[in-house]
Amino acid sequence: MYNIAIRVDASVQIGIGHVMRCLTLAQMLKQSLDSHIIFVCAEGLPGKVNIAIREAGHDLILISALKSIKVDWNEDARQTIQQLCNYKIHWLIVDHYQLDYRWEQMLKQHVNHILVIDDLANRKHDCTALIDQNLHPAMNERYNKWVPMQCRLFLGPANLLLRSEFAKLRQHRQTVTKFQHILLNFGGSDPTHETKKWLKVLLDYPTIIKQVHLHVVAGPANTEKEVIQQLCMLFPKADYYDQADMAALLLGMDAAIGAGGITMWERCFMGVPSAVISVADNQLESVYEAERLKLIWNLGKSECIEEEKFIGWLKTIMNDLKLLRIYQHRCLNYMSSAQADIHPVVEYIKGEL
Repeated sequence: MYNIAIRVDASVQIGIGHVMRCLTLAQMLKQSLDSHIIFVCAEGLPGKVNIAIREAGHDLILISALKSIKVDWNEDARQTIQQLCNYKIHWLIVDHYQLDYRWEQMLKQHVNHILVIDDLANRKHDCTALIDQNLHPAMNERYNKWVPMQCRLFLGPANLLLRSEFAKLRQHRQTVTKFQHILLNFGGSDPTHETKKWLKVLLDYPTIIKQVHLHVVAGPANTEKEVIQQLCMLFPKADYYDQADMAALLLGMDAAIGAGGITMWERCFMGVPSAVISVADNQLESVYEAERLKLIWNLGKSECIEEEKFIGWLKTIMNDLKLLRIYQHRCLNYMSSAQADIHPVVEYIKGEL
């Protein structure tokens, strides 16, 4: 049996996306390898994230290196080594914006290989392989100065980490025939409170909300779930979800409103045309590229979007079904490269064991 450790965190501030993509990779590895997977996370992990890791059959070790929002990388490395010292770790996967080559060099002495999941390209790494699923300008060169020359790179949406359900359900995706079902979701925690903000805006447009059926996913770590649920009750047609099987939900959506990042690519993969609101600076480049390729509508940064722009986009697509279909088919065609039976990273990990 191969031991694979994953160092990742989740909180209201940083969201749960890092853990969710690591859970997806863990699922892929379990399906392809006789593996024992150990998650190492900082204390304060949201309860539902804790449960999700354990229910997936993985071990969970909590460390206390996160004293505030900032991580003490040296103490983090020391505690991680201490917790993993009783295992022979074949691969260590790290998905953490506050850890870099210094942490990785300390861990290298205790593990066979290190895989980094990143999308910032803003710090040095000392790793065997790196995956960045996002689209960026000069994508193939942006990590050259940050990783060792021999590091294997997996770059772009073709390397999207998707649960197997996405590929299965994508086969049943139908061409949009009318504008009715629309998804509103801003990840697992929605730290900028977009869901509440835009629900309140929509309530001022009764003509619009009478024509659409809203599907609102608050996210399991959203601190305003109760408020959002109450707002949904004010709409003539709105379904509230604390959390949802996103692949199954997207299959029935005609359009969506959400953040950038990996959830944007999930929507594209499922052929759901979407308006994107960037809620973090690290989403901007990828959103600009997706806009340039006309895969999404870029409404701008969260703090800069005017109500008129949001409502203007909604009115446009409500009255232009042909445009909606064009974006749908463009998304499906572009993301067709992300449908490999075995993810390239999983194949690489197996080959290096």
